[in-house]
Amino acid sequence: MSTQITSPPDAAEVQRRGYTAALAVVEQILALSPIVPTTVTVQCAHYAPEEPSVEVYFHQSADGVEALAQTLGATVTTTPFRPRDPRPYVEMNAVVAGLPVRAWALLDIPASAVEMPEPYACAWCGVSLPHGRQYMKSVGMHKWVRPSDAQILARMKARRAARGGVGRG
Repeated sequence: MSTQITSPPDAAEVQRRGYTAALAVVEQILALSPIVPTTVTVQCAHYAPEEPSVEVYFHQSADGVEALAQTLGATVTTTPFRPRDPRPYVEMNAVVAGLPVRAWALLDIPASAVEMPEPYACAWCGVSLPHGRQYMKSVGMHKWVRPSDAQILARMKARRAARGGVGRG
């Protein structure tokens, strides 16, 4: 007489298998990617242990995302990061060995696209959104600056003209 266990494996065992499958995909990505990613993240949540995923981040490197996409036969999309944040967000989604893989990079605004800083804006990038202090290798820390008197005057004149009060004082 033999005994066969018909109970499903416990959740921890399923989660371990998910992590193992995701780590095998990471190994493939690291072997295939022409550019080494900055960060590779494996996720396998306890509430969905059958759905592990892999996220690959390339620090300010659209080339890294594009090279990996070409290797995996996926397409790359570039969109603004947020509605009021025009920095390019490059992303690729693919399926490797049955697991979803997402690669992404957040780029800086190209120097040619940077406009003059608006009053109370970042002195380097001109973004008037409150993005705090950010460090960039090429320029150092982003800093907030008080507008000059000429900027304040130009802004007041532009607002007045927009309201239709061009001829007033």
